[in-house]
Amino acid sequence: MPIAMSLVLGAALAQDAQVEPPHPDDDTPVQVLQEQVVAKAAEPVDDMAARIARLQQYKSERLRVVTETELRGGVAAVAVGTPQPAGMVAPSVVMVDPVLTYQTWGIYRGSHRLSPSTFLRETGETFRADDLDRRTERDRNKARRWMVVAGAGATSLAMGMVAMSKAEDLPQQMLAQQLTLGGVGLGMTGVVGASFPASRATRMTHYPSAVLERADAEAMAERHNKALQQELGLTEGDLLLLELADTL
Repeated sequence: MPIAMSLVLGAALAQDAQVEPPHPDDDTPVQVLQEQVVAKAAEPVDDMAARIARLQQYKSERLRVVTETELRGGVAAVAVGTPQPAGMVAPSVVMVDPVLTYQTWGIYRGSHRLSPSTFLRETGETFRADDLDRRTERDRNKARRWMVVAGAGATSLAMGMVAMSKAEDLPQQMLAQQLTLGGVGLGMTGVVGASFPASRATRMTHYPSAVLERADAEAMAERHNKALQQELGLTEGDLLLLELADTL
């Protein structure tokens, strides 16, 4: 929120420019206080704009570990009973799966969610990121090979159904039945076999908890943010203003 951030910064700078009048018991000379007022005068507009730009850059490049909640379930099914005589309502059963919530966490750079491998590269863990990419690609290749098996099963099933429709004697029917049953078994085997590596690859690309401990991820993000803060020349007070602007 650039406007809110500007208001907060303007208020902070104006507050810095105010100096309390000298207390009667204070031994500080009036001239020294006047010099402090001049020194703490409001920053030039260009300096303030540059400061705001640095804060916006920090906000867009900082890393955050955010708790997320996923909703799963909630599938509804309706079972209708047999037809009833006129004047009677056919019984029906509605089955609704409960909606379950799962607590997960993700890593964000600004407002963009990062994959675990991208986060590792952002924090300088290039070797770990490359290893994670190799593992993910290996699981995807396994899933593809299993899907080829599933495709062969679907082809066999289609051939069996066509052969069954054209069968004229018992041997042809037996052959068509074997093709159909073999296709069903082969297809199911391929789908089940592909589901495991595909699911593992999805977890490694979407869920950081599959490859990282949350405490380690938070420590890595904090180190990255500290380095970014030093690079942009921001103070702890600047970061407090940024947090305050986020709450507005």
